[in-house]
Amino acid sequence: LQVAQRNQTQDIKNEALQPAVQRQIAAFTKAVNSATSVKQLLSNPTVLNVLLTANGLGSEAGYPALAQKALMSNPSDPNSLANQLSGTNSQWLSTAQTYQFATKGLAIIQQPSAISTITNGYAEVLWRQSLDAQTPGLSNALYFIQNAKNFTSAVQILGDSVMRSVVTTALGIPQQIAYQPLSAQEQSITSGLN
Repeated sequence: LQVAQRNQTQDIKNEALQPAVQRQIAAFTKAVNSATSVKQLLSNPTVLNVLLTANGLGSEAGYPALAQKALMSNPSDPNSLANQLSGTNSQWLSTAQTYQFATKGLAIIQQPSAISTITNGYAEVLWRQSLDAQTPGLSNALYFIQNAKNFTSAVQILGDSVMRSVVTTALGIPQQIAYQPLSAQEQSITSGLN
């Protein structure tokens, strides 16, 4: 864990230099810069894979129609798909809020700073995955250390797959808790944490 923390910046840069990663990043950047509509952009499998992976939704890349609809929904509408999905994975709402496809179209994602953030995030996720291949759980530990301060409620913890995994494992709460009502899940988390 300490070695991974110490070498994180350089290791992420090295991951971004891998030929396969460079090809994905180049294809993503080209597609974003040449896109004329949000629907066109999100219909590109490479764009969807890089964007979702960078935003903690990589496991959802196999569901392009769901991803397109969720990301194109208006996050300020409480009935939007992004809001509905946030109950099981808060990253949907967070990503929809970040890029605001519903209200701002391509304006945010086509900014060089947004492209850089996404491509760096993509390389970081791939680096974390390579860490987990060597030492299972290391990626979750790094994520927890970096993000724990941002979580202030049991609902937030339950809405983030990594935080939920780390906290329930640390508290000895079985994975079957997911079949319980939300209030019971919250109670299990709050009773174990200060």
